[in-house]
Amino acid sequence: AGGTGDIAFRIAARAAAKGEPAQVTICDINYDMLSHGVTRPEAKRDGIVWLCGDAENLPVKDASQDAYTIAFGIRNTTHLDKVLAEAYRVLKPGGRFLCLEFSRVVAPGLDSLYDLYSFSVLPRLGEAVAGDGAAYRYLAESIRRFPSQGAFAKLIANAGFTQVKYRNLSGGIAAMLDRMVGQGFIAPSAARTVKAVLSTMPTTPDGSTPCHSVSQPRSVSTGGAPPPETPFTPWQPMQ
Repeated sequence: AGGTGDIAFRIAARAAAKGEPAQVTICDINYDMLSHGVTRPEAKRDGIVWLCGDAENLPVKDASQDAYTIAFGIRNTTHLDKVLAEAYRVLKPGGRFLCLEFSRVVAPGLDSLYDLYSFSVLPRLGEAVAGDGAAYRYLAESIRRFPSQGAFAKLIANAGFTQVKYRNLSGGIAAMLDRMVGQGFIAPSAARTVKAVLSTMPTTPDGSTPCHSVSQPRSVSTGGAPPPETPFTPWQPMQ
């Protein structure tokens, strides 16, 4: 769910500011989202690659990526197990999987207020502003159906990731999960850059564009190809 590139652009900008340029691939199954993203000024930055593909079947070479991020998007996938298996497949040993997603509120008192806002206030706002209250009701319902922080962490571990942990944000309205693929070494600065970007993202269900990116903070050779109908940059081996 790379969407229009919001998080990918932030990762690329932060890495460049630190003198560590990143090769960042923005992957999404939605052609229209990508079409909008490539027109944004940030898309002209060096190292940004666009790829139309499915998170359950990524056209990316095995063990080729340093980090994989997905924010406010994995909740909308059909088969969580397949998405996590693909994330594990494309990451190098020591690579990092970082996921930011709406979760279960754990702060006393905030849970009831959040439910009131999510199921009563938000749909009415959506109807008044966007003329589509149903979409905002779906947002609230999809959050409730998604596994809790602990349950999701177990699913990530079941996919093969090690040292799985999560951190609640805004009292549990969202949670950031962070894990590593087996044993290996990826530059700590790469993981810190991605985590810093995800930590600054909004944590309220306001319809923010979800973003899923595969980032390569170092020079990496990759292969594969997107679906033939996509006009976006093909996935080519990098020299």
